[in-house]
Amino acid sequence: MCNFVNLGYNEVAGESYVYVGELKPGTEQPHGMGIMVTDTGIVDEGFWKDGMKHGKGRSMNCHGDWSFGEYKDDTNHGEWTCYYAEDDGTVKEVGKWEDSVKVGTFVLTMPNGDIQEVQYDN
Repeated sequence: MCNFVNLGYNEVAGESYVYVGELKPGTEQPHGMGIMVTDTGIVDEGFWKDGMKHGKGRSMNCHGDWSFGEYKDDTNHGEWTCYYAEDDGTVKEVGKWEDSVKVGTFVLTMPNGDIQEVQYDN
């Protein structure tokens, strides 16, 4: 069943949210497959668990950036592929995240086709 919920304003993030998708029974918590949209133009689509992004998902913003990968407890966790819109084209970035922190080697493909590796030591 598809539900629509206005999740209100989050003072920490400074954004308001609406959600369309499955809910945890008896609550208004996102749980299952759904889409969340913020008033700042971010769209998150994927799976939710107890109100948090959890499992496969993707995110887009109004600047043309988008990414897909795995979430764990509302954080980027695991392999992610991100595309960043730049004036001269799109930068592709592939790498691993742990609790929303980049770890290890990330491979960037620049708009002109050049490949760069960036090492994150945390």
